[in-house]
Amino acid sequence: MGDLPQRMSDAPLQIVVDLDGTLSRSDTLHEQIVRAALRHPFRLLAALPALATSRAAFKARLAAIPAKNLSAPWNRDVLNALTQNADAPVAVCTASNRDFAVRLCAGLRPFTAIHGSDTEVNLKAEAKAAFLRETYGQGRFLYFGNSREDVPVWREAAGGAVVSDDAALLAEARRVCPALDHLPPRKPPAVLSLVKALRPHQWVKNLLVFVPLLTSHRFGEPSLIRACAAAFGVFCLLSSAIYLLNDAIDLDADRQHASKARRPFAAGDVSVLWALPLCATLLAAGLTVAAMLGAPFFTAAAGYVLLSVVYSTGLKKIALLDVYALASLYTLRLFAGGAVTGIVISVWLAAFSIFIFLSLALCKRYVELRDVGLPPGVRIGRRGYFPEDARFVLNQGIIAMGCAALVLAIYLSSSAVTLLYHSPSILWIAVLVVSYWGGRLWLLASRGQMHDDPVLFALRDIVSWSCLGLLLTVFFAAMTLG
Repeated sequence: MGDLPQRMSDAPLQIVVDLDGTLSRSDTLHEQIVRAALRHPFRLLAALPALATSRAAFKARLAAIPAKNLSAPWNRDVLNALTQNADAPVAVCTASNRDFAVRLCAGLRPFTAIHGSDTEVNLKAEAKAAFLRETYGQGRFLYFGNSREDVPVWREAAGGAVVSDDAALLAEARRVCPALDHLPPRKPPAVLSLVKALRPHQWVKNLLVFVPLLTSHRFGEPSLIRACAAAFGVFCLLSSAIYLLNDAIDLDADRQHASKARRPFAAGDVSVLWALPLCATLLAAGLTVAAMLGAPFFTAAAGYVLLSVVYSTGLKKIALLDVYALASLYTLRLFAGGAVTGIVISVWLAAFSIFIFLSLALCKRYVELRDVGLPPGVRIGRRGYFPEDARFVLNQGIIAMGCAALVLAIYLSSSAVTLLYHSPSILWIAVLVVSYWGGRLWLLASRGQMHDDPVLFALRDIVSWSCLGLLLTVFFAAMTLG
């Protein structure tokens, strides 16, 4: 941080740090609004008329809405700068409601004071500058801020830091307070963060709508390919909408998770205020196109959305029901592919899908249980599991993968397979490939070498791609040889 620690140690100056965009990488008001909209929508509506009085009054009404497990994406660079001089007194001064700020900052570190807005005063810009001048004295404090509203505060300060990558703001702030350091927030561009929040790497799951086309050997019909391509696009829109909703609901829980804390909203890379309107837009677009593809497909797509919402808002908290719901969401994509093409999904394909995706869902849960680091008897966050459930989940996942291989073997023993393949005996290689891939998946999971998202792991795993290539080769050979 340049020479800021030296300046702080040379004089007994009070350090004052802003909250939104400075101590926290996010705008906590935006997060309050989204929390209230999802958990207490009527109380949020009741608070809106307070805006006619003042922003401070609205913030006070918003702070009164109950919110559990409050969190924020703390700026580690700012925290490190504050702790470089452990003896310096540090206070928070924020335009957020003071009661909310006290609850949010509890346990972060000992602050000498937490100042914030009340029902009448919005502690921002000139009001904040006057308050700090009266409280600590002109030139008797160092101020960390991030916006143009902080320029009047820096005019009264002895120094501090600009926590922004805005070069114009930095220049303006240094004109009124030359002794300012620069702490850029190191955020990716907002557009890239929003794209990341859509999780485009997960769109690979939506390729399942093409599976009925492949298993029925009708992949040479252009009209069906176009229909499946449209269905794929619809599910990309719908699945991204659900991811946005899920990330907004799990905002605070994700911040307690090692890898989920890096998601754009949880990390504060982009405002969570984008989540709900963007979710609604994607849902509307997806369902509109789904309706154009026919009633059967629209029913499957709407069922996917409904089950996804029920999962995000309730089922994910119930042990076992959560993984069955996830497996069903995968299988719904198969039925959607059948609906858009008019191809009937066989009981064999449906059963294989349920078992293999149930195993993947259990693998995801097993990795979470294995890495949670909590003592036995402590429930894991918003899930319905305890750490001691890990072995049970491991066993269930291995059994489900075995059932998937067994269903495939029984299918190959049926008379139906001879109608589609010239050399069905070659397909027995597929049973070995599926068994090997599933066994390896669980072996790596039990060794602690599995990513917490098995789909993402498979996308990056050369062995998984090799198994997929071998499967396609086997099925093509069974169709053409003999």
